[in-house]
Amino acid sequence: MYRRGGLHRADLRAPVLTGRGRREKIATVPPAPREPMPSADDLRLETFQPHLGETFRLRLEGLQPLALELVEARGEGGDSDSREPFSLLFLGPPEPVLDQMIRRLDHDRLGTLHLFLVPLGPDRERQGVLYEAVFS
Repeated sequence: MYRRGGLHRADLRAPVLTGRGRREKIATVPPAPREPMPSADDLRLETFQPHLGETFRLRLEGLQPLALELVEARGEGGDSDSREPFSLLFLGPPEPVLDQMIRRLDHDRLGTLHLFLVPLGPDRERQGVLYEAVFS
């Protein structure tokens, strides 16, 4: 599409501009496809076990993402009529120590997850801070 006077608001996705005289040809590049965010009801212990030792990126506003390593995924037992309760332990850097709250974690295969993480305190042996997410 050719336009005079520059971009319109709808063209701000990812424009590629090529100039030809007085007019500019504008082609928009579609955004990369994203994995749909899994529902909390769909998450199971088996979802995370293959990813032990892998890195999850925790997004913090205004800061670089923090790398959290999934160091433990364990079942907590439960009745067979519902999802088995389980918990995840993540190891983060020694600083900053984050407050408990819902956090956005990105993973290369699992996509974006929003998990309620609780700091358990320092792990001196692994030189970091442990965070736990519990699913009941």
